[in-house]
Amino acid sequence: FVKDVLTIAGKLNKGEQVPPVEPLSIPPPSMDMLRPDLEFKPEPQETVNTKAYRNISLTPHLDFSPEKRITRLIPLILPQLESKELVIRSKKCDTTVQGALCAAFLQAVVEEYRLPEDNDEPLMIKCITPVNLRHHFTQPMEEDFGYYISFAIHGELVHEHAEFWHLAKNIKDTLVYEIEHGRDIKGIKGVAQLLDTYDNTMDILETLDRENPPVIVTNLGRINIPEVYDDLKLEELNASGAIQAHTKMAIAITTFRGHLTINFLYSFPFISEQKATKIALNMMDRLIAAIREEE
Repeated sequence: FVKDVLTIAGKLNKGEQVPPVEPLSIPPPSMDMLRPDLEFKPEPQETVNTKAYRNISLTPHLDFSPEKRITRLIPLILPQLESKELVIRSKKCDTTVQGALCAAFLQAVVEEYRLPEDNDEPLMIKCITPVNLRHHFTQPMEEDFGYYISFAIHGELVHEHAEFWHLAKNIKDTLVYEIEHGRDIKGIKGVAQLLDTYDNTMDILETLDRENPPVIVTNLGRINIPEVYDDLKLEELNASGAIQAHTKMAIAITTFRGHLTINFLYSFPFISEQKATKIALNMMDRLIAAIREEE
């Protein structure tokens, strides 16, 4: 969508006539296009008693209903050198860039929402990570459908003073577990059931707001966004969706021109500007410190 808009903008800027955009020739993927032979590991019995730890819920600054909130964005940049080092360090520590970004974000959130009665215990926080479903379909998708996603809802035990790279590896392992057991497929099926259950849009919004995890981390990686569109040149790229209907805070990451653009999103006024800014800066401090720490 972003590429299409930029292409049209480049043509209009040159004074060209742009015909109306034609609808896509094929319908979007649906559940009946999933491969019938999909197999996942059987669900083992839980080995960790997560009920022993407090599950974080974000206390609202002002508890407006979802349709009255707006999404605000704090643009952040991880410079090229640190972006490159993040990739290298993540591989050395047997994790992923996604795992490291989640670790920095979740530690910052836990630190901000810890209560005196938590007694310095790790806290359970649930997070959404979008997962690409493209390889699960029965037929190849066009490029624009390459990011068709479901999501993994993963619960993480997080302490703000825990060793950063150990936490990042744990998060990576949790995501691998979720995907190997098909929980991303279950996630998209849950959405389908929700849409079948409710006719009223507001009922859907309120259900998502009540039941979904409070945070989301989405990482598009090195997407193929050209820099030049006729006589327009793209200097920076900030693109993300709105979040007020299904979660409270998010980071949306894109790699462009060698550095990570990290869009910190928050649902206002559920989250105040002061609190969001504090968490965003804390997250970046943690990420940069982890990249630069001696091995």
